[in-house]
Amino acid sequence: MRMILMCSNIHKYGEKVKQVITDNLGYEVYYISPDSSENYDYQNIFKKLVNNLIRKPLLKRGLKEIKRDKELIKKIKGFGEFELVLVIFASYHSKGVLEYLQQKKKTMYCHFWDSFSYFPKQTEYLKYFQYKSSFDPKEAKEYGMKFIPNFYFENDIVTEQIIEYDAFTILKYDERYSLTEKIAKYFYDTGIKYLFIVVTKKNIKSDYIDIREETISLAQVYDYYSKCRCIVEIGHNDDNEKQSGLSFRAIEALGNRKKLITNYAFIKDYDFYNKENIFIMDDENLNEINGFLSLPYKFLDEKIYKKYNSESWIKEILL
Repeated sequence: MRMILMCSNIHKYGEKVKQVITDNLGYEVYYISPDSSENYDYQNIFKKLVNNLIRKPLLKRGLKEIKRDKELIKKIKGFGEFELVLVIFASYHSKGVLEYLQQKKKTMYCHFWDSFSYFPKQTEYLKYFQYKSSFDPKEAKEYGMKFIPNFYFENDIVTEQIIEYDAFTILKYDERYSLTEKIAKYFYDTGIKYLFIVVTKKNIKSDYIDIREETISLAQVYDYYSKCRCIVEIGHNDDNEKQSGLSFRAIEALGNRKKLITNYAFIKDYDFYNKENIFIMDDENLNEINGFLSLPYKFLDEKIYKKYNSESWIKEILL
């Protein structure tokens, strides 16, 4: 079986998904990442103005998009015959290329691991695909898609566990920062060993959070998981209203056999929820975290861990 995979390669996710497909299904995969598209340089300022003021408003596509599409289609033709296409996070990709693939009359799959409530443009792309799936059960039901939750990479789990922290989290700088610092301060004041990393280019200082500029790889994140007892997931303020799909962080805690502290109340709807392993925090119960951390992790049936690994995830989508 020969197929095309279109997926962003942020944190090497695209390359990892390609490897998962190859290892578990044996397919030959031609991988296209929107992050690696070549830049287009205008020959002069006049052409740039014509493109931005006339061509793009009328045709909804500029010279950059047209040139990029031609390059990608040329590469796809060079790949030769293929049987299916899998596109992840469709709005990252060009409608022109998707239209070309659709015209080839091949089986088209798409999967969404981010919520439509935050990326509403994604709904415009549903028309290109016969098979559609989403990590969010509510959106899957609303748009007629298959519900397939997020996953963890079982091959990335660090087997040698040398515990250095009670709790760990990593996130980018956004509106969650104030809550993150509040939790970090509480941990500091109560003697909980923790490492909270916030990645940002902003010039900010904190007595409780490790501020870093450079993006941390997924392999490094999994290494940090191996050094902690509990993973902390701090969702966006309105996630409980906007989405019902769990983030990668929550599923990675499951796969790494770690306890989880989260503010996603809807995690109670998932089959792996139990109060021994998962603490749902709010503004009133931070003082209960110490007791939660003092209890040992409760191991689950191996069928649960297998259900949420990357092998099961890709088979749910393509088989």
